[in-house]
Amino acid sequence: MRQNINFTLIGLLVVVLVAMIAMSIYYQFKYAELAEIHKESLNANNNLSKELAGSQERILEKERELNEKIRNLNLSSSEVARFQNINENLTDEIEQMDFDNIYETLNELKFQIDLIENETARDELNNKINILEYKVVELENRVFTIKAISGIES
Repeated sequence: MRQNINFTLIGLLVVVLVAMIAMSIYYQFKYAELAEIHKESLNANNNLSKELAGSQERILEKERELNEKIRNLNLSSSEVARFQNINENLTDEIEQMDFDNIYETLNELKFQIDLIENETARDELNNKINILEYKVVELENRVFTIKAISGIES
């Protein structure tokens, strides 16, 4: 009986050793698989980190572009206000101008030139007429421009 117990103990020890060896081999393979999975997850994590950094850079670039466009829009709205003020001022100037008086003065100067015999006086009056005609053309251009800007039709 003692021998049976010894063989049983030896058999039990052999079974335990075989089980331990089998478990050791199993866990070595499992560890190798887990190490491979860990390596793949690190690679995936690195790739995701790179993609995230690239995405963040693109987002920052888009934000910069949008901020620049917003600044341009703000400048545009201030320019619109400035042009409205200029338009109002020019409209007030035009309303205060008396074109009939300017044309009357121009006709009087032309008549005076016909009456004056002195060439120097005639030249002075011609210069005045040219200046007035130029001013009339300038004023008409300003009126046309202001009407075009404000949308007024003749």
